[in-house]
Amino acid sequence: MTRIGLEGFLLSLSPLPFLFPFIDSGPGFPPAWHMLSASLAAVACFWCGLTLFRKPLVGKILGSLSAACCCAASFHLITTSPFAALSASVALISIAFALLDFRFNTFTIIRTDHQERSLQRAWWATMTVPAAAIFSLIMGMSDTLPSNCIVALTSVISQALFLQWVFAAKLKRYLLIPASGCMAIGWFFLSSTAGNVTAVTLAISLLTLAVLPRKKVLPDKIEHWWNILFNNQTRILLTTFLALCITGTFLLLIPAATRSGAITAIDAAFTSVSAVCVTGLVVLDTPHDFTVPGQMIILLLIQLGGLGIMSIATVAMHVMGHRLSLKQEYLLSSMADTDHKDLVRSLAIILKFTFSAELIGAVLLTSLFYTSGEEFLQALWRGIF
Repeated sequence: MTRIGLEGFLLSLSPLPFLFPFIDSGPGFPPAWHMLSASLAAVACFWCGLTLFRKPLVGKILGSLSAACCCAASFHLITTSPFAALSASVALISIAFALLDFRFNTFTIIRTDHQERSLQRAWWATMTVPAAAIFSLIMGMSDTLPSNCIVALTSVISQALFLQWVFAAKLKRYLLIPASGCMAIGWFFLSSTAGNVTAVTLAISLLTLAVLPRKKVLPDKIEHWWNILFNNQTRILLTTFLALCITGTFLLLIPAATRSGAITAIDAAFTSVSAVCVTGLVVLDTPHDFTVPGQMIILLLIQLGGLGIMSIATVAMHVMGHRLSLKQEYLLSSMADTDHKDLVRSLAIILKFTFSAELIGAVLLTSLFYTSGEEFLQALWRGIF
């Protein structure tokens, strides 16, 4: 499906900012400026969905405004929870990159008629409802009234877009789904079982997804979804570093990686990001708090982050006799700032020089640790590290 479905996603997602002021807000109603920020974020997100493909510049500005207002609405959570601050920073940077890199192709609109665009909006909007429900569950607000209202409103918007597709496709036999769905949500709110609203909206979404056709709008488009992440120099850097940081975080959370058996998620994430970015900043004592397997994980993150996953993979593929595609070679040449023909040779020189310097440093440090009284194996490992 083409990216026009992003309109449906943004429209259905627009009520979600109202959830942020209520997360860990304590008893009582959130401050007025938190609710005002959430309202601005919701309105900006809604209009971003309406204008992103019609007036891209206006849509990008509204999308940026919505992201900034979401951070303002959850300011109390960001300032008290390091994990929330880290998550908000990653989300904000990702949204900024996505908006900056957004390109609108008018050829897409020309090749799709109104019915097909309505189908895509309905698909994306319907899939947003389970995402909103899961988010409220993660935030611990799945049984609260604000969460029920927000998820219900998300479902109503998705059903409205589904209704638009029904009229565009002239399939009036499906009118019963949005009508009965909205009636069920309203009945649960008026009754004493309002806590079941989330379950009702999920059931309606699954029914809607079962009814929507699954044909591709552009059957000749053979590019895989993951190619979107690797067909641009900026996205390659962001994707590989983010994936490496997340993988390192989960590996450091393994009990065998630390002497105490477990560390907090924020400490594992900080250590992983610091190792990948080769900053040298630590919140834990590496030789005392981490076991040898944990130190090996950190060392691997430092090597992959410093040398670059793509550089190592390129040389490894060349050694094994595999060739890169012209597109991959062009992107890697841009990243390495080298000539297209000298790509592999330049990367090989970088790796040889790096490993040679590390070997000399490891030998010198090992000899110094050993002469200071440490056992040979311990001195060897510390010298290598």
